[in-house]
Amino acid sequence: MLIERVLLLCLVFLPLTAHGAWLNFRSNPQHTGRTAEIGPEKPFVKWRLDKVTIMNNHSPVVGPDGTVYTLRGIGYLNDAVYAVKPDGTVKWTYSKGDMNFGQPELSRSGTLYTLASIKPKTGSLKEGYLIGLDALSGDLKTERKLSDISADLWTPHIVIDSKDNVFVGAADILYAMNADGTKRWSYKFVTGEKGNNPEYSIGPTLSPDEKTLYYYKRFDGGVMALDSATGKVMWHDKSPYLTDISIPTAGPDGTIYIPDAKTEALYALKPDGTLKWKAVFEGLRLFNSNATIGIDGTVYIEAERSIPSVGNAGGKIFALSQVDGKVKWSYDVKAGTLASPMAIDGKGNIYYGTGDGHIVCFNSEGQLLWRFLVGVLPKKGGRVEEFQIHMSGPVISDGTLYIIVGSYAKGGALVAIGSR
Repeated sequence: MLIERVLLLCLVFLPLTAHGAWLNFRSNPQHTGRTAEIGPEKPFVKWRLDKVTIMNNHSPVVGPDGTVYTLRGIGYLNDAVYAVKPDGTVKWTYSKGDMNFGQPELSRSGTLYTLASIKPKTGSLKEGYLIGLDALSGDLKTERKLSDISADLWTPHIVIDSKDNVFVGAADILYAMNADGTKRWSYKFVTGEKGNNPEYSIGPTLSPDEKTLYYYKRFDGGVMALDSATGKVMWHDKSPYLTDISIPTAGPDGTIYIPDAKTEALYALKPDGTLKWKAVFEGLRLFNSNATIGIDGTVYIEAERSIPSVGNAGGKIFALSQVDGKVKWSYDVKAGTLASPMAIDGKGNIYYGTGDGHIVCFNSEGQLLWRFLVGVLPKKGGRVEEFQIHMSGPVISDGTLYIIVGSYAKGGALVAIGSR
């Protein structure tokens, strides 16, 4: 029986270049949002998992066997991990007492990792645990306490390299674990240090050669680069960058892209941390933005309008030159908040979820290919709900696009979109 299980694991999880896999937040450890998979051309809803409340504060991941991993919850709290079969039926669930879970990440050897915290009956989240689950069965493989402080679970905190080494940003500690489960190194942040509140850290992201780890201290703490093998700080850009859920993106040429809400700009940093270029978007917010890298190196970024009397009134998606950051074209989003990371498929088509409940798809030249409603339209004269698609980005696997749509108050659904 044990031998059969080992063989099954090998067959299902070893070929992680296998067709269909989307293992990480934003597809890969560099968080470029790009995949070789091809997305839907004529969209329709294949199925909708809405019997449980799937929260739109994370993106699903997909294993090479087509299993989709997501989180159940309402508000900012996710109290269970769900594994969903390609046909939309539930394969297994995992929950444990008062634990709440963050963005899932899948290793090549078949372990599903998540950062978890405890929600007491009164008060805020506390403590930080690295949880590892058997991706086939949902059985607990690893539970390791990393911190007495909770991180914000609606931001990604784990990245896994191609050899299954795991890097975790858990509030006041950056922790590196070898593939065999042994500790590689840890880096301790000073609690309460100005510009370095541990609750306000996000990441990490790996460089293309996986030798450098980038960590965004998102409220005035700057960006750090650490040696992924030793944890040694290589450089620290102390610019007072500001974001809510943005994460560094590492381009194929080693450029690091940092959205900054304070200066309304996207910063392109060279691998040594010096400035390559800066693109300013006056009058627009980059508080929830993420850079996405196209097949030809084009940099895509979303920026939202904020009108006090209206709320989040849409915004724009920009295509920028990777050389100097100049605008190549832009696409106007009419309504809703812009906080959903983009995805780019093997044809170079861009997919984006807008806050008013639509998926838009356009080609690399900026031509709209389709716009498809997965959320709900307001009643006549009513106001568009702004957060139907919020922090959940499109995920493309084996011709299907997965996204989470819903509301904070009522929860949401995992939706699978195919092509007719």
